[in-house]
Amino acid sequence: MSIWRDIFAKAVTLFWPTNKKPSDSRALIINSEQMDIDFASSIVALAAKMAKADGITTIEEAQAFRAAFPINPKDEIIIDKLFSLAGSSVLGYESYAKKIARKYPQNRVLKMDILAILFLVAAADGQIKAVEKDFLFSVSQNLGLTESDYSRVSQLFIKEENLNPYVVLGVHEEDDDAKIKSAWLKIVTQNHPDNFIARGEPKEFLRIANEQTALANAAYAKIRSQRNNLST
Repeated sequence: MSIWRDIFAKAVTLFWPTNKKPSDSRALIINSEQMDIDFASSIVALAAKMAKADGITTIEEAQAFRAAFPINPKDEIIIDKLFSLAGSSVLGYESYAKKIARKYPQNRVLKMDILAILFLVAAADGQIKAVEKDFLFSVSQNLGLTESDYSRVSQLFIKEENLNPYVVLGVHEEDDDAKIKSAWLKIVTQNHPDNFIARGEPKEFLRIANEQTALANAAYAKIRSQRNNLST
C-alpha cells in the first residue's frame, strides 16, 4: 500500500482528530523512500486549505500540488480525494503548520520549502490574492519562520523589482561584507544538491531549493555591485 493510500485510510482521524491527545513518541522520518505519514498528511492538509483560502478550490491548484509531488498515476485519484477532503474548510490549518514546526524546530530550510510548495499552489490559478497572501504569511509564522524567510520565498512567486536584497539574505544594510558573504554562503550551502540529499529531504523539493539558490545569488550580486559603486 502506498503512503497516500495509507493516509486516505486514516483520513478521518488525520484531518478531523478526536479529543484523544496524539502521541509524540514517534519522530517524523523523511529520509526514507516514502515520506512519514504524519508529515505527508500535514502537507496535503496545508496545500488543500491553501487552495480553499480564497473560497474556491480550482483544478489548477490541485494539479499544482501534484506537480510539486510527482505522484504515481495509480495514486492520483487518492490524492484528489485527499485534497478534496482536507480542503473542505480552511479551519485548523494552524495546527498542521505548528505540528511541522514542533517536529522540525531547527530545520528552517525544510519549512521554507514547504512554504514554497504552498505558494506554488496559490499561484496555480494565475494570481495570488490578498487573502491568500495573508494565509501564507500566517502559515509561515506558525511554521516558525521569520519575515525575512517569508520574503525570500514569496519573491520566487511574486516578483518585486525593488525587493531589498538584504531582506532576501536575512541581513541588515549596516552589516559588514564578511557577515553578508557568510549569510549568502549559508543559503547556497544549505540548498546545494549534495547537502539537500544528505539531509534526507524529499527529492520533490529540490527544484524549490535551486530557485532559492538563484535568488540568493542575485541578491548577493546586487549588494556587491551597490557597494562597489559606492566605494569608487
